[in-house]
Amino acid sequence: MINKNLVQKTFVLTVLTIFAGSCIIPSTVGIIKNTNIESNLKSGCYIQELIDNASAGDTIYVPSGIYYENIVINKSISLIGEDKNTTIIDGGGTDDVIHLTADWVNISGFTIQNSGQESFTGGIRMSSNHNTIIGNILSNNNYGISLFNSDYTTIKDNLIKDNIIWNNNKSGIITHSYSNDNTIDSNNITNNENHGIRIPGNDNTISSNNISNNGQTGIYLAYSSNTISDNIISNNDEHGIQFYRANYNTIEGNNILNNSVGLYISGSDFNIITSNSISLNFRGIEIRDLYVGWGKYDDSKRNKCFRNNIISNNENAYFVYSNILRGNTWRYNYWDRPQLLPKFIFGEMGSNTWFNVDLRPALNPYDIGGGV
Repeated sequence: MINKNLVQKTFVLTVLTIFAGSCIIPSTVGIIKNTNIESNLKSGCYIQELIDNASAGDTIYVPSGIYYENIVINKSISLIGEDKNTTIIDGGGTDDVIHLTADWVNISGFTIQNSGQESFTGGIRMSSNHNTIIGNILSNNNYGISLFNSDYTTIKDNLIKDNIIWNNNKSGIITHSYSNDNTIDSNNITNNENHGIRIPGNDNTISSNNISNNGQTGIYLAYSSNTISDNIISNNDEHGIQFYRANYNTIEGNNILNNSVGLYISGSDFNIITSNSISLNFRGIEIRDLYVGWGKYDDSKRNKCFRNNIISNNENAYFVYSNILRGNTWRYNYWDRPQLLPKFIFGEMGSNTWFNVDLRPALNPYDIGGGV
Protein backbone atom coordinates (compact mmCIF):
# COMPACT_ATOMS: atom_id res chain seq x y z
CA MET A 1 0.00 0.00 0.00
CA ILE A 2 1.40 3.41 -0.92
CA ASN A 3 2.22 5.58 2.08
CA LYS A 4 -0.08 8.62 2.06
CA ASN A 5 2.51 10.95 3.64
CA LEU A 6 5.06 9.92 1.01
CA VAL A 7 2.60 10.79 -1.76
CA GLN A 8 1.97 14.20 -0.21
CA LYS A 9 5.69 14.93 0.13
CA THR A 10 6.36 13.83 -3.44
CA PHE A 11 3.58 16.08 -4.73
CA VAL A 12 4.91 19.12 -2.86
CA LEU A 13 8.47 18.48 -4.04
CA THR A 14 7.15 18.23 -7.61
CA VAL A 15 5.35 21.57 -7.22
CA LEU A 16 8.50 23.19 -5.86
CA THR A 17 10.53 21.77 -8.73
CA ILE A 18 8.11 23.19 -11.28
CA PHE A 19 8.25 26.64 -9.65
CA ALA A 20 12.03 26.54 -9.40
CA GLY A 21 12.32 25.53 -13.04
CA SER A 22 10.22 28.56 -13.94
CA CYS A 23 12.44 30.81 -11.75
CA ILE A 24 9.43 31.45 -9.49
CA ILE A 25 9.61 30.66 -5.80
CA PRO A 26 6.12 30.64 -4.28
CA SER A 27 5.83 32.65 -1.10
CA THR A 28 3.05 30.36 0.02
CA VAL A 29 5.04 27.18 0.61
CA GLY A 30 6.84 26.34 3.84
CA ILE A 31 8.02 23.22 5.59
CA ILE A 32 7.41 22.38 9.24
CA LYS A 33 9.66 19.81 10.87
CA ASN A 34 10.15 18.40 14.31
CA THR A 35 11.73 15.24 15.60
CA ASN A 36 8.63 13.15 15.09
CA ILE A 37 6.94 14.32 11.90
CA GLU A 38 7.58 16.06 8.65
CA SER A 39 4.68 17.70 6.90
CA ASN A 40 4.42 20.14 4.02
CA LEU A 41 1.84 22.88 4.14
CA LYS A 42 0.59 25.28 1.55
CA SER A 43 -0.40 28.57 3.14
CA GLY A 44 -3.18 30.55 1.53
CA CYS A 45 -0.93 33.63 1.56
CA TYR A 46 0.90 33.89 4.81
CA ILE A 47 3.60 32.59 7.14
CA GLN A 48 1.05 33.14 9.91
CA GLU A 49 -0.95 30.16 8.65
CA LEU A 50 2.11 27.96 8.90
CA ILE A 51 2.61 29.12 12.48
CA ASP A 52 -1.04 28.48 13.29
CA ASN A 53 -0.70 24.91 11.96
CA ALA A 54 2.54 24.20 13.83
CA SER A 55 3.02 22.70 17.26
CA ALA A 56 5.38 23.73 20.03
CA GLY A 57 8.89 22.54 19.23
CA ASP A 58 8.43 22.64 15.44
CA THR A 59 10.77 24.36 12.99
CA ILE A 60 9.27 26.24 10.04
CA TYR A 61 11.55 26.70 7.03
CA VAL A 62 10.48 29.59 4.79
CA PRO A 63 11.73 29.84 1.18
CA SER A 64 12.94 33.08 -0.38
CA GLY A 65 10.23 35.55 -1.32
CA ILE A 66 8.51 38.70 -0.07
CA TYR A 67 5.83 38.14 2.57
CA TYR A 68 3.55 41.09 3.25
CA GLU A 69 2.14 40.43 6.70
CA ASN A 70 2.28 41.05 10.43
CA ILE A 71 3.08 37.91 12.40
CA VAL A 72 2.28 36.89 15.97
CA ILE A 73 4.24 33.93 17.32
CA ASN A 74 2.38 32.50 20.28
CA LYS A 75 4.04 29.11 20.54
CA SER A 76 7.60 27.89 21.07
CA ILE A 77 8.85 27.35 17.51
CA SER A 78 11.81 28.11 15.26
CA LEU A 79 11.19 30.28 12.20
CA ILE A 80 14.05 29.96 9.69
CA GLY A 81 14.35 31.89 6.44
CA GLU A 82 16.20 30.50 3.43
CA ASP A 83 18.42 33.59 3.04
CA LYS A 84 18.36 36.78 5.07
CA ASN A 85 18.86 38.88 1.94
CA THR A 86 16.04 37.33 -0.09
CA THR A 87 13.53 36.10 2.50
CA ILE A 88 11.69 39.30 3.37
CA ILE A 89 8.84 39.93 5.78
CA ASP A 90 7.31 43.35 5.13
CA GLY A 91 4.91 44.82 7.67
CA GLY A 92 3.40 47.28 5.21
CA GLY A 93 3.84 50.21 7.60
CA THR A 94 1.48 48.91 10.29
CA ASP A 95 1.96 47.34 13.71
CA ASP A 96 4.92 45.07 14.61
CA VAL A 97 6.24 42.99 11.76
CA ILE A 98 6.83 40.08 14.18
CA HIS A 99 5.50 40.01 17.75
CA LEU A 100 6.73 37.27 20.08
CA THR A 101 4.31 36.44 22.87
CA ALA A 102 5.61 32.90 23.57
CA ASP A 103 8.87 31.93 25.24
CA TRP A 104 11.64 29.90 23.54
CA VAL A 105 11.18 31.24 20.00
CA ASN A 106 14.08 31.25 17.50
CA ILE A 107 14.13 33.55 14.44
CA SER A 108 16.89 33.63 11.84
CA GLY A 109 17.49 34.22 8.15
CA PHE A 110 15.09 37.08 7.36
CA THR A 111 14.97 40.69 6.29
CA ILE A 112 12.33 42.25 8.55
CA GLN A 113 11.14 45.67 7.44
CA ASN A 114 8.46 48.38 7.41
CA SER A 115 6.79 48.19 10.82
CA GLY A 116 4.24 50.75 11.91
CA GLN A 117 5.34 53.90 13.70
CA GLU A 118 3.18 53.69 16.83
CA SER A 119 4.63 53.67 20.34
CA PHE A 120 7.03 50.71 20.82
CA THR A 121 6.29 48.94 17.54
CA GLY A 122 9.26 47.39 15.81
CA GLY A 123 10.56 44.95 13.29
CA ILE A 124 10.53 42.43 16.12
CA ARG A 125 8.78 43.07 19.41
CA MET A 126 9.56 40.65 22.21
CA SER A 127 7.09 40.34 25.07
CA SER A 128 8.50 37.01 26.25
CA ASN A 129 11.62 35.26 27.47
CA HIS A 130 14.41 32.91 26.33
CA ASN A 131 14.15 33.86 22.65
CA THR A 132 17.03 33.96 20.14
CA ILE A 133 17.16 36.45 17.27
CA ILE A 134 20.19 35.50 15.16
CA GLY A 135 21.37 36.40 11.68
CA ASN A 136 18.62 38.77 10.46
CA ILE A 137 18.45 42.18 8.80
CA LEU A 138 16.12 44.71 10.44
CA SER A 139 15.61 47.99 8.60
CA ASN A 140 13.07 50.72 7.94
CA ASN A 141 11.13 49.96 11.09
CA ASN A 142 10.06 52.22 13.94
CA TYR A 143 12.48 50.38 16.24
CA GLY A 144 14.56 47.55 14.87
CA ILE A 145 13.95 45.36 17.94
CA SER A 146 11.73 46.35 20.86
CA LEU A 147 11.70 44.51 24.18
CA PHE A 148 8.42 45.74 25.58
CA ASN A 149 5.48 44.19 27.36
CA SER A 150 2.38 46.29 27.91
CA ASP A 151 1.71 44.69 31.32
CA TYR A 152 5.24 45.56 32.53
CA THR A 153 6.22 42.01 33.43
CA THR A 154 9.91 41.17 33.18
CA ILE A 155 11.41 40.31 29.79
CA LYS A 156 14.61 38.33 30.33
CA ASP A 157 17.20 35.92 28.97
CA ASN A 158 16.79 36.84 25.30
CA LEU A 159 19.76 36.62 22.90
CA ILE A 160 20.13 39.12 20.03
CA LYS A 161 23.17 38.13 17.98
CA ASP A 162 24.79 38.54 14.55
CA ASN A 163 22.05 40.80 13.19
CA ILE A 164 22.31 43.84 10.93
CA ILE A 165 20.11 46.52 12.50
CA TRP A 166 20.23 49.68 10.45
CA ASN A 167 18.27 52.61 9.07
CA ASN A 168 15.39 52.38 11.53
CA ASN A 169 13.31 55.47 12.25
CA LYS A 170 14.04 55.56 15.99
CA SER A 171 16.52 53.32 17.79
CA GLY A 172 18.06 50.09 16.58
CA ILE A 173 17.19 48.29 19.85
CA ILE A 174 15.06 49.58 22.73
CA THR A 175 14.21 47.92 26.03
CA HIS A 176 12.04 49.04 28.90
CA SER A 177 12.88 49.11 32.59
CA TYR A 178 11.70 45.55 33.16
CA SER A 179 14.10 44.07 30.59
CA ASN A 180 16.79 42.20 32.50
CA ASP A 181 19.51 39.61 31.82
CA ASN A 182 19.34 39.92 28.03
CA THR A 183 22.41 39.58 25.78
CA ILE A 184 23.10 41.81 22.75
CA ASP A 185 26.16 40.40 21.04
CA SER A 186 28.06 40.77 17.75
CA ASN A 187 25.48 42.89 15.91
CA ASN A 188 26.03 45.70 13.41
CA ILE A 189 23.84 48.56 14.67
CA THR A 190 24.25 51.50 12.33
CA ASN A 191 22.56 54.52 10.77
CA ASN A 192 19.51 54.51 13.03
CA GLU A 193 17.77 57.86 13.44
CA ASN A 194 18.08 58.13 17.24
CA HIS A 195 20.12 55.72 19.37
CA GLY A 196 21.88 52.55 18.39
CA ILE A 197 20.72 50.93 21.65
CA ARG A 198 18.49 52.54 24.28
CA ILE A 199 18.49 50.41 27.38
CA PRO A 200 16.69 50.87 30.65
CA GLY A 201 16.80 47.60 32.57
CA ASN A 202 19.43 45.78 34.58
CA ASP A 203 22.05 43.06 34.23
CA ASN A 204 21.97 43.13 30.44
CA THR A 205 25.19 42.38 28.55
CA ILE A 206 26.11 44.40 25.45
CA SER A 207 29.28 43.03 23.90
CA SER A 208 31.27 42.83 20.66
CA ASN A 209 28.88 45.00 18.64
CA ASN A 210 29.68 47.58 15.99
CA ILE A 211 27.55 50.60 16.93
CA SER A 212 28.19 53.47 14.56
CA ASN A 213 26.78 56.40 12.61
CA ASN A 214 23.59 56.69 14.64
CA GLY A 215 21.80 60.04 14.72
CA GLN A 216 22.11 60.60 18.47
CA THR A 217 23.90 58.20 20.81
CA GLY A 218 25.54 54.82 20.31
CA ILE A 219 24.32 53.39 23.65
CA TYR A 220 21.91 55.32 25.87
CA LEU A 221 21.74 54.02 29.45
CA ALA A 222 18.89 55.26 31.64
CA TYR A 223 17.97 54.07 35.15
CA SER A 224 19.98 50.94 34.53
CA SER A 225 22.90 48.78 35.60
CA ASN A 226 24.53 46.78 32.80
CA THR A 227 27.82 45.51 31.38
CA ILE A 228 29.10 47.15 28.18
CA SER A 229 32.23 45.42 26.85
CA ASP A 230 34.38 44.99 23.75
CA ASN A 231 32.25 47.10 21.41
CA ILE A 232 33.31 49.51 18.69
CA ILE A 233 31.28 52.68 19.24
CA SER A 234 32.10 55.25 16.60
CA ASN A 235 30.90 58.19 14.53
CA ASN A 236 27.65 58.72 16.43
CA ASP A 237 26.41 62.29 16.11
CA GLU A 238 26.18 63.02 19.84
CA HIS A 239 27.54 60.59 22.42
CA GLY A 240 29.27 57.25 22.20
CA ILE A 241 27.75 56.16 25.52
CA GLN A 242 25.37 58.37 27.52
CA PHE A 243 24.49 57.74 31.17
CA TYR A 244 21.27 59.28 32.48
CA ARG A 245 20.66 58.43 36.14
CA ALA A 246 22.35 55.11 35.41
CA ASN A 247 24.26 53.56 38.31
CA TYR A 248 26.60 50.59 38.79
CA ASN A 249 27.38 50.04 35.10
CA THR A 250 30.67 48.50 33.98
CA ILE A 251 32.17 49.91 30.77
CA GLU A 252 35.18 47.78 29.79
CA GLY A 253 37.33 47.06 26.75
CA ASN A 254 35.46 49.27 24.28
CA ASN A 255 36.86 51.31 21.42
CA ILE A 256 35.01 54.65 21.60
CA LEU A 257 36.04 57.03 18.85
CA ASN A 258 34.95 59.86 16.57
CA ASN A 259 31.82 60.76 18.55
CA SER A 260 30.92 64.25 19.73
CA VAL A 261 31.45 63.08 23.34
CA GLY A 262 32.86 59.61 23.95
CA LEU A 263 31.33 59.08 27.41
CA TYR A 264 28.71 61.50 28.74
CA ILE A 265 27.78 60.87 32.39
CA SER A 266 24.98 62.89 34.04
CA GLY A 267 23.31 62.30 37.39
CA SER A 268 24.90 58.84 37.57
CA ASP A 269 26.83 57.12 40.35
CA PHE A 270 29.19 54.21 41.04
CA ASN A 271 30.01 53.40 37.42
CA ILE A 272 33.30 51.68 36.52
CA ILE A 273 35.06 52.76 33.31
CA THR A 274 38.15 50.68 32.67
CA SER A 275 40.39 49.38 29.89
CA ASN A 276 38.73 51.40 27.14
CA SER A 277 40.27 53.24 24.22
CA ILE A 278 38.66 56.70 24.11
CA SER A 279 40.06 58.64 21.19
CA LEU A 280 39.40 61.15 18.43
CA ASN A 281 36.21 62.46 20.01
CA PHE A 282 35.54 66.16 20.38
CA ARG A 283 35.46 65.51 24.14
CA GLY A 284 36.62 62.16 25.50
CA ILE A 285 34.77 61.98 28.84
CA GLU A 286 32.32 64.46 30.33
CA ILE A 287 30.94 64.04 33.85
CA ARG A 288 28.33 66.46 35.12
CA ASP A 289 25.72 66.82 37.82
CA LEU A 290 22.20 66.76 36.40
CA TYR A 291 20.24 69.97 36.85
CA VAL A 292 16.70 69.16 38.04
CA GLY A 293 15.41 72.72 38.54
CA TRP A 294 15.06 75.23 41.34
CA GLY A 295 18.83 75.41 41.72
CA LYS A 296 19.09 71.73 42.56
CA TYR A 297 21.24 69.01 40.99
CA ASP A 298 21.48 65.23 41.04
CA ASP A 299 25.13 64.52 41.70
CA SER A 300 27.35 62.34 39.56
CA LYS A 301 29.50 60.77 42.25
CA ARG A 302 31.93 57.96 43.00
CA ASN A 303 32.47 56.98 39.41
CA LYS A 304 35.83 55.27 38.77
CA CYS A 305 37.85 55.84 35.63
CA PHE A 306 41.06 53.81 35.49
CA ARG A 307 43.49 52.12 33.08
CA ASN A 308 42.00 53.69 29.96
CA ASN A 309 43.75 55.13 26.93
CA ILE A 310 42.36 58.66 26.68
CA ILE A 311 44.13 60.08 23.68
CA SER A 312 43.86 62.45 20.73
CA ASN A 313 40.52 63.93 21.73
CA ASN A 314 40.01 67.64 21.16
CA GLU A 315 39.54 67.77 24.95
CA ASN A 316 40.29 64.56 26.80
CA ALA A 317 38.09 65.07 29.87
CA TYR A 318 35.85 67.72 31.42
CA PHE A 319 33.39 68.00 34.28
CA VAL A 320 30.57 70.29 35.37
CA TYR A 321 30.01 70.47 39.14
CA SER A 322 31.24 66.87 39.50
CA ASN A 323 34.47 68.00 41.12
CA ILE A 324 36.91 66.19 43.37
CA LEU A 325 34.49 66.49 46.30
CA ARG A 326 32.02 64.14 44.57
CA GLY A 327 34.42 61.24 45.01
CA ASN A 328 34.93 60.56 41.29
CA THR A 329 38.34 58.96 40.93
CA TRP A 330 40.82 58.85 38.07
CA ARG A 331 43.76 56.44 38.24
CA TYR A 332 46.39 54.94 35.93
CA ASN A 333 44.95 56.38 32.70
CA TYR A 334 47.19 57.07 29.73
CA TRP A 335 46.80 60.67 28.57
CA ASP A 336 48.30 61.25 25.11
CA ARG A 337 51.88 60.87 26.34
CA PRO A 338 53.89 59.51 29.26
CA GLN A 339 53.43 61.65 32.39
CA LEU A 340 55.52 61.43 35.55
CA LEU A 341 53.47 64.02 37.41
CA PRO A 342 49.76 63.93 38.27
CA LYS A 343 47.34 64.78 35.47
CA PHE A 344 44.95 67.63 36.32
CA ILE A 345 41.45 67.49 34.82
CA PHE A 346 39.78 70.87 34.77
CA GLY A 347 36.09 71.70 34.83
CA GLU A 348 33.60 74.21 36.13
CA MET A 349 31.73 74.79 39.36
CA GLY A 350 29.34 77.57 38.51
CA SER A 351 31.52 80.49 37.47
CA ASN A 352 34.61 78.98 39.10
CA THR A 353 37.21 76.62 37.65
CA TRP A 354 37.80 73.45 39.66
CA PHE A 355 39.77 70.30 39.09
CA ASN A 356 39.92 66.55 39.43
CA VAL A 357 43.24 64.75 39.28
CA ASP A 358 44.68 61.47 38.06
CA LEU A 359 47.35 61.01 40.71
CA ARG A 360 49.14 58.20 38.91
CA PRO A 361 48.81 58.46 35.12
CA ALA A 362 50.20 55.59 33.07
CA LEU A 363 53.57 55.92 31.38
CA ASN A 364 52.60 53.75 28.41
CA PRO A 365 49.37 53.11 26.52
CA TYR A 366 47.53 49.89 27.28
CA ASP A 367 46.98 47.10 24.77
CA ILE A 368 43.21 47.31 24.40
CA GLY A 369 41.50 45.10 21.83
CA GLY A 370 38.53 47.42 21.55
CA GLY A 371 35.68 45.43 20.10
CA VAL A 372 34.71 43.26 17.17
